[in-house]
Amino acid sequence: MLDLNAYRLGFAPLLAALVIVAFSLQGVPEPLEPAVGTIEFNAEAAADSARDLARVAPDRHAGSDDAAAGADFVRKSFEEIATGSVAEQTFDASVNGEDVELRNVLLTLPGTGDGAILVAAERDTRSGSGAASSAAATGVLVELAAELGVAGRERTLIFGSIDGAGGEADGIREMIDALPERTVVDAAVVISQPGAAEPAEPHLVTSSGGQVRPSQSLIRTAEETLVSRAQAGSGLDGGLGQIARLALPAAAGAQAALLAEGVDAVAISGAGEVPLPPESAGDEQPSPDSVERFGATVLALVGALDTAPAPAVDDPESYVRLGDNTIPSWAVSLLALALLVPPALPVALALARARRDGSSRLALGWAAEWAIVALTPLIALYLLAFAGLIPRPEVPSDPGRFAAGPVEVIAMVFLALLALGAWWILGLRRAPARPDAALLGTAAGALCLAACLVAWVANPFLALAMAPLAHVVMIHRTSGRLAAGAAVGLALVAAIPVTAVVLHVAGALDWGASTPWQLVVLVAGGGLGLFATASLAVALAAVVAVVRAALRSPSSALGAAPQTAPRGRP
Repeated sequence: MLDLNAYRLGFAPLLAALVIVAFSLQGVPEPLEPAVGTIEFNAEAAADSARDLARVAPDRHAGSDDAAAGADFVRKSFEEIATGSVAEQTFDASVNGEDVELRNVLLTLPGTGDGAILVAAERDTRSGSGAASSAAATGVLVELAAELGVAGRERTLIFGSIDGAGGEADGIREMIDALPERTVVDAAVVISQPGAAEPAEPHLVTSSGGQVRPSQSLIRTAEETLVSRAQAGSGLDGGLGQIARLALPAAAGAQAALLAEGVDAVAISGAGEVPLPPESAGDEQPSPDSVERFGATVLALVGALDTAPAPAVDDPESYVRLGDNTIPSWAVSLLALALLVPPALPVALALARARRDGSSRLALGWAAEWAIVALTPLIALYLLAFAGLIPRPEVPSDPGRFAAGPVEVIAMVFLALLALGAWWILGLRRAPARPDAALLGTAAGALCLAACLVAWVANPFLALAMAPLAHVVMIHRTSGRLAAGAAVGLALVAAIPVTAVVLHVAGALDWGASTPWQLVVLVAGGGLGLFATASLAVALAAVVAVVRAALRSPSSALGAAPQTAPRGRP
């Protein structure tokens, strides 16, 4: 059985880590001061431009003739601004499995100082006119360019009308890659769905599809601007929600691609993070009220960024905000590691004792077979994705493109059957007669700890959610029916944080009933990462192994004394 005293001793580093985390708290910076000016956003002109675009190019799906007509419309509008220079980027991309030619249209308004601010809006649609989404965003972009084109500027302003929204943000990546090397983009603001008839939070979108987050100064300024100009809250996640989004890095929206490219970016959205469905995005008219509120917000935010001092260089790239304080990612990483120490000590001691008679090797071999069960379907998933049988989009992507139909269900059943087949072939349906159940469970606990450590290296936020799984092994400090009865319940409780992470991200991205398939697509596209995915799969399999050992037949119950023959009999 495992040493409870060693387990208790392991909490000493956790207490020290909590003290360090407490001293690592940093204050949230004040928002930037709004720019002093007399420019008022002309919502009527922006709505007119949106309606004109929807009329000239009513179905701007990527690569279509209407998409080309939409690019021509924006270029003509930009060319009417005498103080700016217009450029185009033409590039090839794959959208929905089809190779198409896409076009970005850029307007540059030079400033008097260093640095640049990027304002971007996606122009194409999945289907329909996108009156409330991309047409309204383009109308706001064109009007902002016209108004700021006659105003003084400290920073260079780059307005980008982006193609390829129906793909994986190919257009926004192309735009960043094609900028001159001397151009330093201090901040970027994405205009998203500003014409929604029924605005919905979050209105400030900060997800990155990774562990990089926008600067706190940019977030605070955007929050205050939303309140003052749109009379709307940001809808940002609390501390636990932020950890969930960092642990499972799925995202939608161009701001995620910009953050991945090292650009400090947020999106101002009238209808949340996920693209509106075609039936809502294609409303006949953009909402004038929403266009006015969110257009004015973007104008004020760009003005504040333009006059702001140079960005701070000591702002952490990754952090969790708690009220008026932030915890840097290194402190979260330290906390996750400290949570693994308590079960690690008794597991290490138990395996060291078992080395004397060689039984630890047998137990660890049995635990390794559970890792094979976890990795078999994962390897098959990557092979199917490489063969083109499972989509593998980059993050960000539109979850609406990946509905779970009969073919997708068959693919998931196939992967599940592979895991079940490996489990059956390896004979794991029965626990071996020796070594004893406690040592088998300890070896499985060691496997879980190893998987958590790999996750800690790959993604400390995911490791924090996985850490409770490593503590399930402590069920083997007791024996017999008590251990067997508590094993399943303890495992279910330990899985709550990982389950909560998945459910939170699924809710934020409207995955709904397609959540299992969305996770498959996320893994296939590399959004979660190979090592993070493998470590999570192995840790879950290891927990099942810990429980399986605890449920071994009563004749070999945990810690049960060996049967001896009556005296006088052989």
